[in-house]
Amino acid sequence: MAMPKKVKHTGIKNSVDLAANAKADKGARTGLRFIEAGSEGIKGYAGFITEAYNAQLYWPAVQPLYSRLRRSMPEIVMIRNAFTSWARNVKPIVELPDKATDDDKKYQDFIQSDFDNMEGGFAAFVDTLVNQVPFMGWGWWEAVPGIRDPKWKAPGDDDWKSEADDGLIGLRRLAWRDSSTFYGWDMTEPKKKLQGMKQQDWPNPLVTLPLNKSLHVTFGDPNNPEGLTPLEAVWRLERMKFGYEVVMGIGSEHAAGHLSINKTSEGDLSDTDEQMIARTAKNLLSAQEGNYAYWPFGLDGKVIDVPFQSAGSILEIVKHYSILVLSVYTMQWIALNTLTSTGAQASQVDSTDTGVFTYNAMMDGFASQYDAQIGRRLFEWNKAEFPNITKRPKIKFSHIDKSLALNDLANFFRTLDGILPMTDDDYKALRVRSGFLPTNVDSMEAAKEARKLDEAMAPTPKVPPGQPGQPGGQPGGPGQPGTDPNKPAGPDPNKLNFSGFMDLAGFDESQHPRAPKGNETGGEWTRLVANSAPPESIEKFRDDHWESEKETAIILDQDDKPVKTVGGNKKYSVDFEKADQELMINGGSMIHNHPRGTALSDGDIILASDLNLKKIEAFGFDPYTKEKISWTIEKPSEGWPARARIKRAYKIYEDAYVFRARDQMKTEGRDSWQAANWATNNVMARVTESLKLRMVRNVYP
Repeated sequence: MAMPKKVKHTGIKNSVDLAANAKADKGARTGLRFIEAGSEGIKGYAGFITEAYNAQLYWPAVQPLYSRLRRSMPEIVMIRNAFTSWARNVKPIVELPDKATDDDKKYQDFIQSDFDNMEGGFAAFVDTLVNQVPFMGWGWWEAVPGIRDPKWKAPGDDDWKSEADDGLIGLRRLAWRDSSTFYGWDMTEPKKKLQGMKQQDWPNPLVTLPLNKSLHVTFGDPNNPEGLTPLEAVWRLERMKFGYEVVMGIGSEHAAGHLSINKTSEGDLSDTDEQMIARTAKNLLSAQEGNYAYWPFGLDGKVIDVPFQSAGSILEIVKHYSILVLSVYTMQWIALNTLTSTGAQASQVDSTDTGVFTYNAMMDGFASQYDAQIGRRLFEWNKAEFPNITKRPKIKFSHIDKSLALNDLANFFRTLDGILPMTDDDYKALRVRSGFLPTNVDSMEAAKEARKLDEAMAPTPKVPPGQPGQPGGQPGGPGQPGTDPNKPAGPDPNKLNFSGFMDLAGFDESQHPRAPKGNETGGEWTRLVANSAPPESIEKFRDDHWESEKETAIILDQDDKPVKTVGGNKKYSVDFEKADQELMINGGSMIHNHPRGTALSDGDIILASDLNLKKIEAFGFDPYTKEKISWTIEKPSEGWPARARIKRAYKIYEDAYVFRARDQMKTEGRDSWQAANWATNNVMARVTESLKLRMVRNVYP
């Protein structure tokens, strides 16, 4: 192996030579022996930083001053309240790569759920963040890990319990450490690289909180552990403003007027006269209702008002400094037309845009620091559980959007209408920005397409007028017009909700086939099931169960060979034990029957996603179309969608089709079972389409 050339650090040429050597010998690793020679140049000593322009602003002595400004200065309180209100609309975002794997999506779900799983949730953290860091310049939290298992007991007297049960390592809390307990920084010398924070919370002993077990967020200066708080600038403005307010108060007292006494008769004032004058002056110049003046003979008096000519000028100066304080945080829009008597609407709109932009940029900086510290830590703790992850997803915070005037929104829409094609997502975004319109635009689209989809997926014969099921005809059975008299009466369509339709169609939320709770797949059921040997063939299994009123499933191995039969003892569900799951996880398949031939349910797709199945199928006999139907979904090349995405898609479409099904029961004479079949098939058709899943419908002879 070639020995690395000895380099003398005498100029730039040597650095180039070192790089050239590394390129020339690709088969050898060139040792990078570069060591930082300089330092960041932060001024300070013994764990204390002296960067502030005034010694009164050095930490920790400045903490009471900044705390007073943050708590009591009206302009800062306004800013703090605005930041807090905006923070309530900020949500964590976990970005995925363009071609995300199943593990990428599962890791995304893990991070999202961990924000909810930790004590106080994301809302408590972000509330503390915006209430402290932009004003103090920095903030410190201890990042306390915990195992996401309800049975795991935290050490010490910590009573935290996880709501998640996946066994991963998350955060049980981000424990805030108030700046009033700051005692100094733990930094290496001479480079002053931060290692931790020293905390003294009397009467507790001094402790050092390591940086690698904490979250340290700065504002204003990322190279300074104390950041650069805008309150340094506000402090000078507050002192100037306070001085003018004192001058104005003293001037107002002096200009309150005085009592002028005039003696109208000759002679000196007696002691009685002087006492009478003093009492009269007190009565006239004190603010108390019912005071009066009584003048002795020979005396006259009146209150003389002294104009405070500079009052208006001083008031404008005080307002000016108030606006400057708001401007330090680019929040001067609060003052326009309120603290000032002027300010065009255009100026207010532009200033508001700048304030919102600055706030979003601030939150981006906070999210970047959170991701660099907590995001990396969570990934290192759990990366072994996600072996196929593409790269570590980045954690970001959502932006707040400034409200638009409805006329501006309408003009924008009219401008685009007819020029650019508008998708459902576009309509939904416009509805969200309106602030009051319902956002479920998919329901509207579904209502428009309902009749077309009805004809395609669940055709029904026309009933002549005057016959059962049409206006003017006799009811075909008890309960509903047009029902089969041999069947029980259907429920009242005016009171039927989506849950009732799903029950009738064969898969309500409580009857989806799920894996038992407490196992790796995170399923929900614990009931025992009846198991038996596999069938002779898949065709034989279908033939035996086309019209079965009980759900039965067969498990197929990775070679599509039936290995086990499960269920057959419940009308609308199949339960799987852990051993059953192990037979089909990661490449197996599952085939089961649905009474009345309804499509695959959202629970079926969730099961396929949880167990990473190769294929899932539901089949059955549709008594209305008189067809033997099977519904099949094979695993997409990019993997199954995550559980949360499936549930969201299902929720989007369910209400629209229930509304249409009710309408069919009233106007078209359909019984409740037929309407339920139609609703479930159409809901799942739209769900699978939105999830980019290909659900194939086959009709058997």
